[in-house]
Amino acid sequence: MNSINSMNSVRKLKTSIAMILLLLALGIFAPLISPYDPNELNLKERLVYPCVKHPFGTDNFGRDVFSRVLHGARVSLFVAMSVVMLTASIGVGLGIVAGYYGGVVDNVIMRIVDVLLAFPNIILAIVILGIFGPSYLNLVLALAAVWWVSYARMVRSVVLSLKESEFILAVKALGASNFEIMVRHVLPNALSPILPLMTLDLGSAILAISGLGFLGLGLQPPTPEWGVMLRDALPFMETHPYLMVFPGFMIMVSVLAFNMLGDSLRDVLDPRALERKFES
Repeated sequence: MNSINSMNSVRKLKTSIAMILLLLALGIFAPLISPYDPNELNLKERLVYPCVKHPFGTDNFGRDVFSRVLHGARVSLFVAMSVVMLTASIGVGLGIVAGYYGGVVDNVIMRIVDVLLAFPNIILAIVILGIFGPSYLNLVLALAAVWWVSYARMVRSVVLSLKESEFILAVKALGASNFEIMVRHVLPNALSPILPLMTLDLGSAILAISGLGFLGLGLQPPTPEWGVMLRDALPFMETHPYLMVFPGFMIMVSVLAFNMLGDSLRDVLDPRALERKFES
């Protein structure tokens, strides 16, 4: 039974990797694949239904939806990766410091974590963007500012279990500095539970970026971002539904792929989690 579950997990891992590689390829090679400039206006061909010339149709400004969807993969994946990398860097760094030093440092960081966890993340991000205004930089900073707490808590728990272990005490006895211990010995051991969380957060970031773009608080027109495309298509939802179908489908596929990859990585890196999942 365990071997079957393991095979299913590996199969899901391969499928999710293939989906993500396809998305990355679409984003990287979007300028080569796209038949048109994603921001090129052509009012003579506005709101054209999908056809041979325009496989996904055109929007109300005559822009080719297929080209905009491809460039949307480029934009959404880049912004999502920026958010997750910054989020993980902040959370992992503070989590290691809190767990390793303990005392007042730990109390201060964990109280900040508790306060941020008391509010919905997306609401805090909306408040931050409402104050500072929508832009690429503000979007990345707003999401990172509210998402780092889960990384800090997870890494702190790992560090607490490691810092009194024999190999850490041996390294201390050899005269290693605190910084060297945290970077060379503690950090590598914290990566195992962090990698699945980062992968899952990539899907969450794409969803949040699209949602904020739809609300007008994320990236702004004419940026070919999927959430912005959904907002632009809203007035034409009944008469030209394809304008919402294609970017919505890309959001769904992207989130599904990263969620599958995160779940598979967790099963591969922690086989006990896989056993618990099938026992429950």
